[in-house]
Amino acid sequence: LQDRGVVNMARASYAATDQTTKRQIQMILFLSTIDFWNLLLAEQHIDTMKRSVEAANDFVETMKRKRTLGTAEATDLLAARANLERRRGELVNAHVDAERAREKLRQDLALGPDTMLKAHGDLKNLVVEKKEKQERIALALQQRPDYLAIKEKLLREKIHVKMSQYGRWPKLDLVGSFSLNEIDSSYTDATSGLNNTNWTIGVKLEVPLENRTARG
Repeated sequence: LQDRGVVNMARASYAATDQTTKRQIQMILFLSTIDFWNLLLAEQHIDTMKRSVEAANDFVETMKRKRTLGTAEATDLLAARANLERRRGELVNAHVDAERAREKLRQDLALGPDTMLKAHGDLKNLVVEKKEKQERIALALQQRPDYLAIKEKLLREKIHVKMSQYGRWPKLDLVGSFSLNEIDSSYTDATSGLNNTNWTIGVKLEVPLENRTARG
């Protein structure tokens, strides 16, 4: 029983270590997925800002025509131009953010700077129904390696506690040994050949003594 407990503890320790390794790999994939969606969002933000710049430029042209016709003030045209420059600055910042996200994803995937990355995906896939979301959370919890690793560690500790409990009781073991050439009283007979076999078999009783010092 004691040996079986040691084997089960070793199995639980191995399983816990295996789940911890899987969790580390899972975290790498998780972070890479986050960086992918960040890149996709950054690239879509660039497209949005491009349309915004085009709209601001059209508004400037409209203000110019109105100014020529005398239906707009000079300040209106200046405000339209300021708005256009602000939108252009936001577009530049969007390109910078996208390049940062792209470089982060390159690092996650261990790719060189010469590798061109462009994200393709549908943001609608990020939206799930409330019921489906709860089911996914429950399933993810059951499959999380860190959660499973903790369960294996608890199993190992339970086995250890059970073995300690059994250790409080007397233990009876079957023991035996076998020797092909046992030491003989005569040196010549002992070294002349394998003709002095010896075997023993018996039982061993262990009775744990009470820890009187701790009790005192």
